[in-house]
Amino acid sequence: MKKNGFIIGFVLILMVSNSTFSSDIYLPSLPAMASYFSVTSRVAQWTLSVYMLGFALSVLLSGSLSDRFGRKKVLITGLTMHFIASIACVFSPSIMALIFFRFFQALGGCCGTVLARVIVRDSYDQSTSIRMLSSISAGLSVALVIAPIFGGVIQTNFGWRGSFVCISIFSMAILLLSLLFIKETVVKNDITPLNIKNIISSYFYALKNRNFVCYTLIISLAWGAFFSFVCASPFIFINGYHFSPSTYGLMYGFIVLSYISGALIARKYSNKMGIYNSVSLAVWLSFFAGIFMILSPFLHYQIFYVCIFIFLYIGAIGLVMPNCQAGAISDFKTSIGTVSSLFYFIEMMFGAVFSFLVGHMFNGNFLLSVSTLMFISGVLMLISLWALSRKDFSIKSSLIVFKRQQASYK
Repeated sequence: MKKNGFIIGFVLILMVSNSTFSSDIYLPSLPAMASYFSVTSRVAQWTLSVYMLGFALSVLLSGSLSDRFGRKKVLITGLTMHFIASIACVFSPSIMALIFFRFFQALGGCCGTVLARVIVRDSYDQSTSIRMLSSISAGLSVALVIAPIFGGVIQTNFGWRGSFVCISIFSMAILLLSLLFIKETVVKNDITPLNIKNIISSYFYALKNRNFVCYTLIISLAWGAFFSFVCASPFIFINGYHFSPSTYGLMYGFIVLSYISGALIARKYSNKMGIYNSVSLAVWLSFFAGIFMILSPFLHYQIFYVCIFIFLYIGAIGLVMPNCQAGAISDFKTSIGTVSSLFYFIEMMFGAVFSFLVGHMFNGNFLLSVSTLMFISGVLMLISLWALSRKDFSIKSSLIVFKRQQASYK
């Protein structure tokens, strides 16, 4: 991995960014797509919700398959599926066909989310892994910023199909670079048979680990709230505040710059602060940002305050992401791919659920829905953080204490 290290790192960033680029570049086109296909905004949002469902299944399967067949084989197969599905999206004749192809686009292309990070774990020690994961998060944030800005320009000049043409080109580039530069990191002696019973056992083993459960819940709640904003933002800014697609792309890119700030802080200070302290800081920031968002109606939803509150929340997510990723799997020495898959599956399922909720709450009042979900997530993240801080915490011990307290009252 030391040879061509910069190029390999760049390809890993592209692998992780593929999922975000494929979901964010067409965000400025969502209102136009709803109009083009004569469907409601809720139906247009299904292209994101179903994408997240495919994303979740992709990360669940890719880790286990990579433990059995190797990282590179699974990666190349997934990227090939993503490329074919992206071409199909360009020529979709209906919204339902587009939703169908979006599922397979995510199922194939999102495997890089797990495999890139597992490759890092295969190749580096924990401290180096945190720095690498922070770099990947920073690179991912560049895609978060560039994709909607680029998408706004494409929507203005070429319409929604142009975004999927760009996704197809991007997918082909990652596929070729992966073929050329990514090497297999699984030694043949370490390859494990694909045994469903063992996989399920690994899942239950992971779910009994307090660090895994708490860090996974924190990052999943943060991601769910963030993705609810991603889904709602085109309708908030374009339909609600009457921005043009290009202006929306710039506004969205500005807000997501906070993610870069959080990722850079994680890269610079995580080793000094420690994983738990870094996550704790991020959770408290998220909690207060959620309170500010829920109070937005009293400020008449003024665009300046809304953007500042969201900016703060997404900055906290940039800080929490690499630390939770490292903390969740730090206790595991074997079946890393399987455990990582479960971690990302839970995270992406939260995104799918939240993206569905945001379109069906408060009669389509997207800003109120996002504010509510951010606030609820902040509260639940604090509860998870408390459970993480309790060294003796477990469900079984908590029930025992509860029963003893009840007995004492009697």
